Amino acid sequence: MERLAAIPSAHGLLFSRVFIGDSTRVWILAEEEKRASPHTKFLQCKDGKWIYRTMPWGTAGLCGVTVPDIEFFAVGVDGEVLRGTRTGFNDEKVDDSGNGPQKRGFLRDVRMIGGSVYVVGMGRQAYRRGKTGTWSRFDAGILSDTKELVGLNSVDGVNEKNIYAVGLSGEIWFYNGLKWVRVDSPTNLALHRVLCIAPDKVYACGAGGILLSGSEGKFEVIEPDTTDDNFYDMGWFQNKLYVAGLKNLYVMADDKLKVVDFKLGDGFTTGHLHSKENMMWTVGSRHLAYTLDGNKWIQVFYDGE
Repeated sequence: MERLAAIPSAHGLLFSRVFIGDSTRVWILAEEEKRASPHTKFLQCKDGKWIYRTMPWGTAGLCGVTVPDIEFFAVGVDGEVLRGTRTGFNDEKVDDSGNGPQKRGFLRDVRMIGGSVYVVGMGRQAYRRGKTGTWSRFDAGILSDTKELVGLNSVDGVNEKNIYAVGLSGEIWFYNGLKWVRVDSPTNLALHRVLCIAPDKVYACGAGGILLSGSEGKFEVIEPDTTDDNFYDMGWFQNKLYVAGLKNLYVMADDKLKVVDFKLGDGFTTGHLHSKENMMWTVGSRHLAYTLDGNKWIQVFYDGE
């Protein structure tokens, strides 16, 4: 029996990122499909009810916390920042010196590590927002001063003395609390995402279905030739690794990558993941869904403006 096509989660919106605040609150980034100018629609779904705020810039990502209180950050590709708290919003800038992303290229990823916000981007830019609220450069020894096409696509860490960043041409960098050290990489394909589970358990994924596993000393390719899909994100849920391309989500089971069947119709899009405690969300350009057990997926529909 032929399956029906998946129903879009919204009309006229293209989703790009998701971040779980807690079991009742999820933040999502999207853009209006027919709007030509750079913009981002910041969406919050709390207890099934939606609110939104539109920002006049493209976004690199978002992160946040809800304990001890709500604080989230949406960071623009040119360094604009929307900070949200329980009492409202305020604007910040990662770098307004003229020597930041507007000169060196777009920012690419945002993560909260050890209570601080980290941002990386083209030219191997790296910034950190300390607990006092001040943004500062974090790229001594790796920032490129040449016109060579280099850049960091993703950053993650177990704590502030154990941080990894990955990027173009298979680059892998490790920060040990004092300095950045380059790690030998088994690939020259672009790496799009790094995920740190423990100091000795780090994954990276990227173009052409490349998937790496390792730590500070060595990375190696795992599951070669499973697919030539580009991988864009990873999640760790119920002690299993999930890897997302744009058209398929994969789970590592019995040391093999297997395609996840959402059972939500053909053509269900994915691409970005976030997991927290007993929940994992997937966001594709057209679809939103979450799971509480890794088996049943529940599609979410945006019913706002």
